[in-house]
Amino acid sequence: MTNEGTLGSISSKIGALSKAEDAAHTSGDKGLMLLAVRKDTAAVLAGTDADYIPLIVDASGRLWVNAAAAVLTNLEKAEDDAHVTGDKGIQALAVRKDTAAALGTDGDYAPLEVDASGRLHIAPLVAGSAIIGAVGLDQTTPGTTNAVTDAGPAVAGTETYTTSADMTTAAAIGPAPTATQKSKLLQVVVSSAVAMEFSLQEETSATVRYSFFLPANGGVVILLRYPAKLTTADKRWFGKASIAGNVRITTTTVSEA
Repeated sequence: MTNEGTLGSISSKIGALSKAEDAAHTSGDKGLMLLAVRKDTAAVLAGTDADYIPLIVDASGRLWVNAAAAVLTNLEKAEDDAHVTGDKGIQALAVRKDTAAALGTDGDYAPLEVDASGRLHIAPLVAGSAIIGAVGLDQTTPGTTNAVTDAGPAVAGTETYTTSADMTTAAAIGPAPTATQKSKLLQVVVSSAVAMEFSLQEETSATVRYSFFLPANGGVVILLRYPAKLTTADKRWFGKASIAGNVRITTTTVSEA
């Protein structure tokens, strides 16, 4: 073989080993294997500073790297440790977007976004979706719910004021509901001149729905987040005291099928 042929063969082989920057991988590509020395415990393999030295790997082929122990220690924080002034860590960065906008396509990694004041953008609640906490009651239609806001119970009902010097026998403290419907209690205010136990019951059945203790010259206001409905149609809410004494009761009720 001539020198020219030998050089051409060498050139061809070098060309096969050369890969252009950013070129795509192709099945069957040739290259030079990068060798490393197995050292299960990292150790110096060069004579002195500035000498050439091979890469070293552990028994599993993982490359040894010089990660400064002090840096890693500074970043480690034990669960429930107290904050200390000057603590080091990696800052969580966010992108300022005064109006929240997509920074990629579905399935991509994306940074957190904040507005001009540094407030984190969060997804708004969608009508009909679940919310954190209780479902709120609609403020215009008693008994219906609003899945977006939790504004507390509606109070648009019939108010009834009742006084008694002796309610040891159960007595009505709310009006009869609309015919064939059930009475729903939204709110009750009870005060007493003497210490007693006071219960809220269902007419006729005397089923106790709520019971509480009142101090002398004291009272209680109960605003029901989930209004309580009697189990039988055409029945009223009754009140009953454990002992005789002046009581004042105001109820707010609505009728519901």
